[in-house]
Amino acid sequence: MTTSRTEAVVSLLSNERSLAEVARAHGVSEAEVTQWKELFLQGARAGAQRGAAPGLTRRAGLRGGLLAALVVLGLSAVAFGQLKTFVANTPALASDINSNFALLDANATANYTQLKGWLEQKVGTAGNAEVRVQTGTTSNVSTAAGKAVFASATTNSNLASILEVRHDNLSQGVGLGYNSVNATGSNANQDLFVNARGTGGLYFNASKASVDSSGNFGAAGNGTFQGALYANSVKNRGSSVTWDVYACDNGGNSASCCASGYSTASGDLNAGAGGHFIYLCVRKAD
Repeated sequence: MTTSRTEAVVSLLSNERSLAEVARAHGVSEAEVTQWKELFLQGARAGAQRGAAPGLTRRAGLRGGLLAALVVLGLSAVAFGQLKTFVANTPALASDINSNFALLDANATANYTQLKGWLEQKVGTAGNAEVRVQTGTTSNVSTAAGKAVFASATTNSNLASILEVRHDNLSQGVGLGYNSVNATGSNANQDLFVNARGTGGLYFNASKASVDSSGNFGAAGNGTFQGALYANSVKNRGSSVTWDVYACDNGGNSASCCASGYSTASGDLNAGAGGHFIYLCVRKAD
């Protein structure tokens, strides 16, 4: 490019003159001026790759504005040279970015760098059985109506937990497992409490209940029963006598409803409330 055309392009790039003004001044079309600009920018990029902006060494007489513009273009061309190489699996935009960010290769086996380290610090390493999410404030997990927060495992023992909540010292907690609620933690022996809130009750819906695998049940204090109470045997503490005991509801009839062979052990336990008369029936079992 001639010096005249170069100065025309610089005046255009520096907004000293518009495209139409440059075209009129040189007696050419706007399209031709645009071609001059493209040729100039191509030369600037090529000069940057060789280490110098075009014309700086051979045109020392250019005015200061042109010199400054060429220097800016030369530096911009260097940045452009780095930018155009930033493609998939070739992160060469800048070294400080590359040291903190990288793409995985096709097999996702290499080039993790700082991103991998940060994730492992916050979440845990691959295959780690323990994953913690730590936060200084209360965290919430919300789902759509009817959708549960889901955790699964291949656990098939009701003594093992799939999801646990523990004290920070890990000594005790509660686990949800294979159809079970378990006391968990490092303590060898740990109580498990099921607490209703305020005056709320505690309800179990089941066809049968068992406290331990042998069917043993123990209770302390007085019990109030809303219906019949059946027991295979009742043994008095300190006595070897075993009794068969059950309670019967005779509805609105105040007469005893104990079956043949049973004695009525008490008067109406319900005091006729609600029109029901309930009696305790016993017989010696041994």
